[in-house]
Amino acid sequence: MIRSKKIKTALFIKKANGSFYLIIKFLLEQIFYRNKILKKKRHLINDFKIKTKDKYFKELWFDNNIPYWHNIFEKKNLIDKNLKALEIGSFEGRSAYYFLTTLKNLKLYCIDTWKGSEEQGIQNWNNVEKNFDINMKYFQERFVKFKGSSSLWYQDNKDKINYFDLIYIDGSHYFKDVLYDAENCWKFLKPKGIMIFDDYLWNNYKITEYNPIFGINQFLNNIKNQFNILHVDTQLFIEKKY
Repeated sequence: MIRSKKIKTALFIKKANGSFYLIIKFLLEQIFYRNKILKKKRHLINDFKIKTKDKYFKELWFDNNIPYWHNIFEKKNLIDKNLKALEIGSFEGRSAYYFLTTLKNLKLYCIDTWKGSEEQGIQNWNNVEKNFDINMKYFQERFVKFKGSSSLWYQDNKDKINYFDLIYIDGSHYFKDVLYDAENCWKFLKPKGIMIFDDYLWNNYKITEYNPIFGINQFLNNIKNQFNILHVDTQLFIEKKY
């Protein structure tokens, strides 16, 4: 069953125009590394839940990513570095809170419309934004909030080329929007910077080609040989070569 699930996922990546390199990287990671990382770092999920138990988080979607994020941050020696990060899609601020409590010298730029999209279902967006503001109030000197579309932010910040060490893309999951964010964010990412895509394997749209993976893989095919893959599972981490 486990093997068939891995093969099924690999075929899904191939169907979405994923490269041979990407598919092999996925299979190798599933076979040799995934369980080792979870065994060593799964406790960080519970640690984070304890740390945030008195905060205003209704949704805990982010938490299962924590072992992989921490593994990359440690491997790349990012924990104590002075860094700048950009987050597209912040919701209640759970990933932002993790960024800022894990990377102690990070400055974070958070972009969200706080109006939502269809995949997020029915939400009280006034409450979602209010929760974000409350959760982030302890980091006033270390983050910048931008309420609006990512396209508007890109227009207003054209001077930030090669500016960010980390970029997390978790906005609209429609493939064209993911592709648009990826293409724009790539210009803002420093050489050796890391880009993280959420929901790489998310497959909820009825028309398969509308899902994030099709936009992400098209972007990767467009920047062939310009990146290294650091992690591929439900999320995808890539490092910019130059």
